[in-house]
Amino acid sequence: MARSAVGFAVLIVLCACGGGGPASAAHPSATPTSLVTTLPPGAAPSGPSAAGPDRCHTGGLSLATLSTPNGGAGNFVQEFGLTNRTGVACWVYGYVGMALLDAGGNLLPTRVVRDTGSRFAFAHVGQYTVQPGATAPFWVHWEDVPVGSQSACTTSAGLILTPPDETTQLRLNGVRITACNGGELDVSPVTAPGTIGPG
Repeated sequence: MARSAVGFAVLIVLCACGGGGPASAAHPSATPTSLVTTLPPGAAPSGPSAAGPDRCHTGGLSLATLSTPNGGAGNFVQEFGLTNRTGVACWVYGYVGMALLDAGGNLLPTRVVRDTGSRFAFAHVGQYTVQPGATAPFWVHWEDVPVGSQSACTTSAGLILTPPDETTQLRLNGVRITACNGGELDVSPVTAPGTIGPG
């Protein structure tokens, strides 16, 4: 892949452009070279008008796991959440960007795929208000079975995440994900606080 094409893919992943456990901390944008985001057709919503509360910004959010990985037969789903830690309401719209990290904090191959209902039929793209202290959940799916001639899969010790429409990241340590197929992570839209996902 040409250097310019790689740079463009990196921008898509880390910016979470178009909306799309331990406490987290905000980090400036990284410049990895091994990240790719696969966008479904028409999945670059511009977002509704921001009348009223402002968008939720990275500096006012914290990131946590809301469940342990659930699943079997090589398929796993885990719930994560973005919590509004400011004193005012804000809104989210769309998808996060993500990148897996090794134990040293180095970026691992990651390919984020925005799900539009095939895996998370209950999760819909929309503008959702997040009150102070409330948590907007989203879900991540991965498979730990090698694909084709792949001999090894990406295993993380943590991750960084870009909230929708933001350009800086939250880091979460202690997240172990073994993702095959180029480190593929299928992510749901960020949903309204109180949304109930798969059991």
